[in-house]
Amino acid sequence: MVGLERRSLGLHRAGFDVHVADANPGTAKAARCASVSICVTPTELGQSCDLIVVMVGFEVGLEAVLFGDNGLVPAASLGLTIAFALTIPPAAIKRLCERLVGTGATLIDAPVARDEAATPDGTLLMFAGGTDAEISACRPVLEGFCSDIFHVGPLGAGRTAKMVSNMILWACLTAMVEGLDLAEAMGIDRERLRAALAPGSGRRRT
Repeated sequence: MVGLERRSLGLHRAGFDVHVADANPGTAKAARCASVSICVTPTELGQSCDLIVVMVGFEVGLEAVLFGDNGLVPAASLGLTIAFALTIPPAAIKRLCERLVGTGATLIDAPVARDEAATPDGTLLMFAGGTDAEISACRPVLEGFCSDIFHVGPLGAGRTAKMVSNMILWACLTAMVEGLDLAEAMGIDRERLRAALAPGSGRRRT
């Protein structure tokens, strides 16, 4: 796993032999305390694992992990499967995947949703993109940190599904703010209304 967060610890608790590479010394230290194996570089990680889950924050970080010095590409010919779990635009993932053609790596889409509360207990939601065979082969590992995995289509479809999920989430958040602003403008105390809405429509989650 590249980009440790707390998901790798859940995989370790699920019984998998987990190797991680993370630039953050604090998260790497936490993993070492949990007996998760630490790899110094993505190349070393690729030489140690069959499936790599990449969870870095942005496209520039993903490009460095794949194609930078000591990146994953040198190990791709070993038959790696790389699951892209970060949130970046569909066009960006397409550009990077085109550069990986011919390296020998199998690529799948694996962006996740739900908030940080879902990370420790492994109840994240995943929108998976790839072939049936590719997703099925990875599913046992992905279930180590995701309770719900939906195969939504080919490579790139997972990215689009996550984009739509985010659009719906932000629409709901915008409606909530606009509704509270309207109530306040009409003389209702904002905090009192927030408390009144919490047991009903205010508790809805996307």
